[in-house]
Amino acid sequence: GKGKGKKGGDKGKGKGKFKDKGPMEPRGPNPKQVFVANVGDLYEDEIRTFFEEVGEVDRLKVLRNPDGGSKGVCFVTFRTEEQAQKALGLHGTPLDGRNLVVRLAHGGKGTEKGEKGGGGGKGGKGGKGKASRKRG
Repeated sequence: GKGKGKKGGDKGKGKGKFKDKGPMEPRGPNPKQVFVANVGDLYEDEIRTFFEEVGEVDRLKVLRNPDGGSKGVCFVTFRTEEQAQKALGLHGTPLDGRNLVVRLAHGGKGTEKGEKGGGGGKGGKGGKGKASRKRG
């Protein structure tokens, strides 16, 4: 609870204020949905079983390549936000020999916990010329 402790039902409305661009798109970020990477080629039901330890899995979708192979990432939708939050606690848990990556499936931009990207710009300066030559 980083200062967001007040769970008053009506308080939540304020959050959406800056979204006044129009009606909520149904595909907007879903607080009950988490993005899971590093699941390898596990089947949906194996992943589901794993996440059912923290909550009720409403839907689970493994992303696949055009050829039907698993991309090793999936989306898990829980019944409640609370369960999704719990699932975030599984981040880094080994499953099938790999450490899972679990984060909220918010559409990328504007997540508060977003990677603070300290090192992002640094690397670009140095080997500009080198990098392009080294391709292939």
